[in-house]
Amino acid sequence: ECTFENYGKLGTNVTEVIQLDFMGDASLYPWASKYDNTACNGIIIEKCYFNNVGGACIGHHSFKDGVLLRNVSILNNTFNNCHICVKLNDFNTLIIEGNKADRCNQFLYSQNVNNHCNNLIINNNSFTGNYVNGDSTGDLRFVTINPSGAISGKDYHNVTITNNDISNVEHHAIGLTASYVNITNNNEIIPNESIRMRVIPNSNNTEDVYIKNKVKEYLEKDVLNMISKTNNIDDVREIINNNLNNIDKNINNIFSNNNYKMDYNINFGYNYFPAKQFKGHTYEEGYYESLVVSIGEAKGDNWWCVMFPNLCLIEKNDNHQYKSIIHKIIKDIF
Repeated sequence: ECTFENYGKLGTNVTEVIQLDFMGDASLYPWASKYDNTACNGIIIEKCYFNNVGGACIGHHSFKDGVLLRNVSILNNTFNNCHICVKLNDFNTLIIEGNKADRCNQFLYSQNVNNHCNNLIINNNSFTGNYVNGDSTGDLRFVTINPSGAISGKDYHNVTITNNDISNVEHHAIGLTASYVNITNNNEIIPNESIRMRVIPNSNNTEDVYIKNKVKEYLEKDVLNMISKTNNIDDVREIINNNLNNIDKNINNIFSNNNYKMDYNINFGYNYFPAKQFKGHTYEEGYYESLVVSIGEAKGDNWWCVMFPNLCLIEKNDNHQYKSIIHKIIKDIF
């Protein structure tokens, strides 16, 4: 239960707070005398507090063919305002579980360097990224594995990423190049600074649902494309406001092309959403910035998604549950 603060904010040669390396040579450990390539094995880092770290909190930076970290567990630690929480490569069995990271750039960065990587478990962690609207300098993620692809002949095997809560990342929550991967029950939490869009059909009859889906498809394709090149919420607001007439025209065309005679209303502003529970996280009732298309009596089951940042959710009125997926998981190629 140690505390590590204010590392790597000044000076150069910033590496890691806790270094898990091997006995390679004097350039690694000049104060040692026996260099036999012994690597760390059976390491547990638990209930530590890392605050204001400019490098990696837990990591290493020396590698050699045939030398691997083994049996490392990182459990129930707290990371606050850190650049990278964990940066470990070339290992056999790494467990990262029960940790909380707040306002950090990346949770895990990992890749093959000289060896295979096997058996990674990332479970039940909470991560709030350090994404600042319009002011980010990198692609900030929860997990990054082999961003440029695995080294030829070196495998990254058996990855399990489950039951993690993730919020405030810039583009992709999880990006990886690996094999035998299980990614389940991870929840991307809606950040406070977001804009939603929603389509509420007249009813749940076949015709009304069909039109709802047509409007949904238009919004997903065209409206999201309008804002795809900006990371600034003010720019998104301006783009939507400037295109409200076009959005209205295109929805009207959908109705006309399908001989669907029903009034509708488009509102971009603050619209009421009831309180909801999703995977243990409460989204309070209130007025949220959103683009809402209400059709007819607006009594049907609605579709909605977060247009900025780009997350997709489905709300079912009958059970008040959100069903979500990580908005982008990129496997094999970024």
